[in-house]
Amino acid sequence: MGGGKDILFEKFEIIECLKKDNSACVYIAFHIYLGKRILLKTLDRSKISDPAMLKRFQREAKTLARLDHENIITVYDFGTFESFFYISFEYFKSRNLRAVNDENNLNLEQKKHIFAQIVRGVAFAHQHKIIHRDLKPENILVDDRLRLKIADFGLALIEDEESLTVQTSIVGTPGYMSPEQIRGEKLTPQSDLFSLGVVGYELFTGVNPFLGRDAGATLHNILAAKSPLEHLGDIPQPEAEIIAGMLQKSKNERMRSINQALSMLGISTASEAGAAAIIPALQKKRRFRVFALAGIAAIVMAVYLIVMRFVSMPNGSGPEMTTDADSIDVALEQPSSGEPQAVAKRDSALEIIKQPGSLSPAEMSSIQHLPGRLLIQCLPWAYVFVDSIKVDTTPMEEPAELEAGEYELRLEHPNFPAYVKKIRINAGKELKIAVDLDTLFGYFACNVYPWGDIVIDDVYRGQTPFAGALAVEPGWHALVVKNQQYESAVDSFFVARRDTFYYQLNFELADERQSLNE
Repeated sequence: MGGGKDILFEKFEIIECLKKDNSACVYIAFHIYLGKRILLKTLDRSKISDPAMLKRFQREAKTLARLDHENIITVYDFGTFESFFYISFEYFKSRNLRAVNDENNLNLEQKKHIFAQIVRGVAFAHQHKIIHRDLKPENILVDDRLRLKIADFGLALIEDEESLTVQTSIVGTPGYMSPEQIRGEKLTPQSDLFSLGVVGYELFTGVNPFLGRDAGATLHNILAAKSPLEHLGDIPQPEAEIIAGMLQKSKNERMRSINQALSMLGISTASEAGAAAIIPALQKKRRFRVFALAGIAAIVMAVYLIVMRFVSMPNGSGPEMTTDADSIDVALEQPSSGEPQAVAKRDSALEIIKQPGSLSPAEMSSIQHLPGRLLIQCLPWAYVFVDSIKVDTTPMEEPAELEAGEYELRLEHPNFPAYVKKIRINAGKELKIAVDLDTLFGYFACNVYPWGDIVIDDVYRGQTPFAGALAVEPGWHALVVKNQQYESAVDSFFVARRDTFYYQLNFELADERQSLNE
């Protein structure tokens, strides 16, 4: 408690408790460092009898940290404090899909809109090799504007790490589990497609096609009974065909990939769905796709003119060419032969043979408008902002494309000061930046009795005791320690990179206050 406010883990101001049991709680809270309302889930490790609960908590944090998509709930922060493990999520005022659908107020177009958003979110997760394993209406959140986010990745599997996971029990929700999930077999993204098919069928018809009188009957229907899909005729096309393909019990007959559903819905491929979280925010300002396509056309014309000049020389002798050609990466968009409605993003290296005077100023200008790329590696992880626009979260799966020019790069992690750097993106080039936040800052550690609110450079950093040291910029800092029962202590301190400044204060014996810089 501090100043009448209930503060958890030194950085969460509790607004409302939504759910609480012996070991776990869910709160609406205010994240002091981020300055925004969040959803906070906590688990008291000292009070859990089933270790699987902690593993599920940790899995959800780890999984969501890899995903940044408009149709997937965002994790802001996670960690431990004393005996607690916590995760903070974006605050998304919503209801689950079952509650929304049970009201029976959705028209056909609204249902199609919701289904498309679910497909987009699942596609993005699959693109990042994540299998949800528990898709159901309760784990799909919808707000009043019908914006949708998939939540609860506590049972998710990361495909790359599946070999490290021993599946000793069946996990999931009976009415939405795939046949192979019930049998305890190795799961693939196709398992999610079966669950998504059930969700979609229920969304459009209001009926779960496999629901029995109890869990046993439901599992039997999924494994052995013929799929009761008599209501498929009530579902519009192409959604009916997609759902029928997802609900095939045999994996050999089931839809192979979420990309097929995207294509049938006229949505871009999984790769483009992933990029959708990055590109629209930058598109208005930079319009790099337009520049790329225009650049490609100009380059092709330039190469054609060079070749024609060479061919037109007497006796076939052309001007001397240099051999150190530059390779330029260009994003090409063209239909995929296997999926005629999809847009496949391809990288192509075009070699431009330079000869002084061979390219006109207009041709050179077109080349200069090709996009460049930015790839960030950051430890432990960070949100990536370019000119104040969030473009990704590390680890980045692929580079972000930007128009050539100068930008301000900002990396944000809740436990570190923001890392800010001016960067220059060159046309057709890739800029790689690696940052280890632990090595860039100094640290402030303190021991305040009985407790104190720590303010560094006029920024509130939390209430003691801290679980660890606070990261601060190297250099001089102004320090204020407040306790409403005593006079505030004012001090200053200097810290070098990687060094730690230790501060000790006893409010009851203020004259014994001392600072130690080690």
